[in-house]
Amino acid sequence: MEVTADKNFTVNAPVDKVWELLSDPSRVVVCVQGAQLTEIIDDKNFKGKISVKIGPVTSKFNGEGRFEKLDAQNKEMVLQGAGKDTGGKGSASMTMTVKLKEVDGATEVTSSIKLSITGKLAQFGSRMIVAVNDKLIEQFVGKFREVAEGGGEPAAAPTPVAPVTAAVAPVATSQPAATTATPTSVADPLLEGRVAELEATMKRLETQIRVMQTQLNAEEPEPVNGLQLVGSALKGMFGKK
Repeated sequence: MEVTADKNFTVNAPVDKVWELLSDPSRVVVCVQGAQLTEIIDDKNFKGKISVKIGPVTSKFNGEGRFEKLDAQNKEMVLQGAGKDTGGKGSASMTMTVKLKEVDGATEVTSSIKLSITGKLAQFGSRMIVAVNDKLIEQFVGKFREVAEGGGEPAAAPTPVAPVTAAVAPVATSQPAATTATPTSVADPLLEGRVAELEATMKRLETQIRVMQTQLNAEEPEPVNGLQLVGSALKGMFGKK
């Protein structure tokens, strides 16, 4: 069974900040209910798990994600994910496209999600899956706004690296002070390359630390209760009787 969902929303944050958050699995995973990041393979590949509950049925999926497109210049991405039910009774796959656009200092997010499900969850039919999916997206948008706009869990700050310079010490002389040598900054290509390498290493370590923190804080992700989500959505639409 396959369902699709299109969602446009605005985030009150600069487009570069929103892009940085969306393209970092270790940070954006906190916005997805029931999800947990388990491993970052490289800049475009990662692994995770998610638990989804609809009525009496709970399905736990282990899967992999990959950025098929990650265009930072044009702020466009395509993310593909696929997973298998840990009980061997189904599978799920997803393709998500995202386009960011700066509007008056804020960021307009245009997204489209295509979800394919087989197994136990598929028996509930497309209407139920669509309702649950829509509610999950709504929750994701709310949490994402909270994090991106500064009210959520802060990202680890990169460790500053002091600039590497070489100074020429003043030379003692009987000549007037005007002849004293001025300290000079010397650019060394080898040192600059070493600094860039250290910065990249620190970024990778920070990402791994965030992954471990996620695992410690949520050893087993809380299942997403589909019926509760649909019930909440219906109450919001029709009000309490």
